[in-house]
Amino acid sequence: MKPYYDHAGITIYNGDCRDILPTLGEDSVDLLVTDPPYGINFNSGWSHRSVAGDESEDVAREGIALSVRVLKYARHAYVFGRIGLVTQKLTPPVELIWDKENIGMGNLEIPWGSQHEYIQFYVSIKRTGKRLESGGLAARLRRGTVLRYPRINAASLVHPSEKPVALLCELVESSSRIGESVLDPFMGSGATLEAAKIERREAIGIEIEEPYCEIAAKRLSQEVLFPPETCGDLA
Repeated sequence: MKPYYDHAGITIYNGDCRDILPTLGEDSVDLLVTDPPYGINFNSGWSHRSVAGDESEDVAREGIALSVRVLKYARHAYVFGRIGLVTQKLTPPVELIWDKENIGMGNLEIPWGSQHEYIQFYVSIKRTGKRLESGGLAARLRRGTVLRYPRINAASLVHPSEKPVALLCELVESSSRIGESVLDPFMGSGATLEAAKIERREAIGIEIEEPYCEIAAKRLSQEVLFPPETCGDLA
């Protein structure tokens, strides 16, 4: 399939990831970072925008299963949400917490407002029977499971489930090296790809909605808008 965008090591495909992922080479990417549809029929109360494929968890499960085929052995995967993945090709998840530092709108009829989101961390163990080895990839410093980054102001959101680039930079920087590749099969407006670009990684993004591909292509065509040190040491 011809890419929608392909420049400086960043590639975007417009289409269903379940159709595109089988065309990518097995064991060809170094890191998976993605925010799949959660199967909750999300509709933004602020912008009244929905998320494609959010009718059930099936799209997320199928897309991630296909992504694991592409992910190299003993490499890391970060999946936002609590999608129930049943696969022997990933370790049991370690649950990270994204502390958004301020309360979201949520259900205004209850006294508690949501201030966090879950991120499931996995390691690829596709080669059954082989001892899991990190290959020297493990994050240089052991870190806590709570990541504190302010949510994006609702008025500034380009995509209804858009994540802060700085948060994604920390995930990319922690689990890959300069020049390696990052995959996001549910790309949205391209925040993961922007983080990869800042951290000097290559990246592949897949998005089913063409308008978001256009937005992502435009943001990736621009120069980095803030200095790299904002997102880590680029090591």
